[in-house]
Amino acid sequence: MLAEVLVVVKDLSRHVQCIKNELAEGNMTPAGSQGPGSATTQMFPIQLPMANEDDFNEAESLLKNESVRQKMVARLALVGGTNSEHLIRRMLALL
Repeated sequence: MLAEVLVVVKDLSRHVQCIKNELAEGNMTPAGSQGPGSATTQMFPIQLPMANEDDFNEAESLLKNESVRQKMVARLALVGGTNSEHLIRRMLALL
């Protein structure tokens, strides 16, 4: 019985992570509908992960724009973690 519950929880966790990834990519709004931030109309201006110092400098200049900064905060907020250490590690891995 416990093994079955564990399988269901792992399956749900995978589904939640997929939904978070889709939201972070801007493909869906939280309500589930295609929103104005969909990939076909507007790409997220900062490509992650950043590969070099030039990417970092470009991202830094883009983050001076308030709307880009808010999108980045929302994207990083979706990463999640069980505690602050895991959260920070996952955010840095994404970046």
